[in-house]
Amino acid sequence: MTHEAATSAAEIMKGKWPDASKNLLHFLDNSGEPQDINVDQMLTDLPGLNNAVTQNVTAKAEEAVAAAQQSGATGPMTYPFTTGWQGYYADPSESQNWFYATGGFQHNTAGTVTVYPPSADNPEWTYSYDYQVNVADRYNWDGTKSTQIGPFTVTDASLQELHRAGIAQEYDLVGDSEVMSGP
Repeated sequence: MTHEAATSAAEIMKGKWPDASKNLLHFLDNSGEPQDINVDQMLTDLPGLNNAVTQNVTAKAEEAVAAAQQSGATGPMTYPFTTGWQGYYADPSESQNWFYATGGFQHNTAGTVTVYPPSADNPEWTYSYDYQVNVADRYNWDGTKSTQIGPFTVTDASLQELHRAGIAQEYDLVGDSEVMSGP
């Protein structure tokens, strides 16, 4: 695939796959500069990612409640948390845009959980949280895949060759969500 054909394919798909198109065009611009990724939109478009984050936050909240109970807390206690980096693969059945924009990527969640002991008004331990989701990915090519974009068949091997020829450059995708609060 030529540089011109890849650029045409990315332009053709801007409306259908905006993030995939943006990422491919950035690769073809040959700067190698990191590019932001819209994590809030990923959480909306990828329900599996959103569910994984929710499970992580719930687990951290339960750990904070247990720690506060064990400590004998008599007032609110705040616990910071950070999950480890975890892999996620955007399946095309979930979102073709994110499948083509990133494929596999890494994510983690960082925030705080504030635990409130039982009170006269509420006999249960409760909590609130604030957190942010972080995403990181290297925009590069495996060499073994291909996809049809409009009239073009785009192979990873052909995109690798554009990089090797010095007319396109791989780069890092990074982003953070807005701070989310709950429950």
